[in-house]
Amino acid sequence: MNLQFNTFNTEKTPEFFNELLNVKGEDSSFFKKLYSYMFNFFGYGNLLGKYWFVGIEEGGGYNCIDELKKGINIWHTQKIDCDGTTLDAYEYQKEYFGEDSKDFQKLFGLNNVSQRTWKQLINIILSYKNENNDISKYQREKLGRLDGENCILNLFPLSCININSWNYCCLCPGLKCLKNRKEYEDNIKKYRINKLKKLINDYKPELIVFYYKNIINEFYADLEEKYNNNFQNLSSSKKYNISLKMINGTKLAAICHPRSVMGEKEEYFKTVGRLLKNNKIFIN
Repeated sequence: MNLQFNTFNTEKTPEFFNELLNVKGEDSSFFKKLYSYMFNFFGYGNLLGKYWFVGIEEGGGYNCIDELKKGINIWHTQKIDCDGTTLDAYEYQKEYFGEDSKDFQKLFGLNNVSQRTWKQLINIILSYKNENNDISKYQREKLGRLDGENCILNLFPLSCININSWNYCCLCPGLKCLKNRKEYEDNIKKYRINKLKKLINDYKPELIVFYYKNIINEFYADLEEKYNNNFQNLSSSKKYNISLKMINGTKLAAICHPRSVMGEKEEYFKTVGRLLKNNKIFIN
């Protein structure tokens, strides 16, 4: 069955966030940029690439309003050279942290320490391609690059330390739309999911890996054939699962988040890549 994601009109953004457009004073310009960022920025990399990864949100978070402003202003400046849906991860982080900072060096393996989540996404790609390249080199040169073979996307736009944290009520006091995480998610989720569906329909990547399993259920809600929770084990030694589906020529997989896998992380994610390539456990 050749299914395609149904989408609604993504031109109309939720009115819940309109107060960002109505902020007065010296910060009015910034909040207009923040509004645009929330509805238009989805991550890093090349949408024409074969390999897409979709997570819940970018990690890290902001500790103060100046850090948030810095991040949004860099996006606003760098999107001039692209449409702003994705940026180049290396160039963005270099501008944000500074090329000589420890944070930047850690993110891109410049001190031989790979970023924990990105490292496992790279393991999937290399295993899928049956390549044994250096992780740090791939991280620096190919992961999330605008001219690369992959992109890293997020369901929610605002960076947080983890899925239970919410610092924006303090960073932006007085804004009802950012007062609590649940209302923020409830009001932006449908728009963002449908924009991601449109990107999938338009670009038709070879492989999409959702590395936060609950996200994929939202994508299957309006399909003719409901999502099948028939997971199969990848490893006899670890009870971690992977679920797969083929939609309109694209492989979709739901896997464990890299931080939730205990023990044999490397083997788990390499196994994910091999199974995806070999099509051994597709559920149709």
